[in-house]
Amino acid sequence: MATDKEIIDSLKLDWLPSDYYNAEDLNRVEQATLVVKERVITFRGQLIQIDSPKTDRTEKTIEFADSLNRIETNLLRLKLTFPETYVFNPSKTDWTHDTPFSFADARRFEQDLYDMWYTIENNISNIPYAGQLYAGELGVVF
Repeated sequence: MATDKEIIDSLKLDWLPSDYYNAEDLNRVEQATLVVKERVITFRGQLIQIDSPKTDRTEKTIEFADSLNRIETNLLRLKLTFPETYVFNPSKTDWTHDTPFSFADARRFEQDLYDMWYTIENNISNIPYAGQLYAGELGVVF
């Protein structure tokens, strides 16, 4: 079983117009959504209500606009737990049956999840612990 970090690091951040998006990719996005949600709960102590992610898609699964709207809404709810939401891409929660899905949407999903995870991880790594030395604490050194 993959660790949370492995799930986040498996996100594809370089989608191109020539790439194909499939069921496994949406499953990865939904799995990463759960991982980021748990990290936000652990680090910030904020309970986040998201709609049930679906991680059992197959190549025979047909996606509809309501599924994409659910994914987008879940991502938006996660983004809103951050104080500076403008650093993330705007969510698109108005999918309809005739709205095309492009590589830019795929990149946006995965980039936002990656950025949310590493924003939290960077914050955690900057928490001061007892016994740590800080710049200037020892005075001027020549």
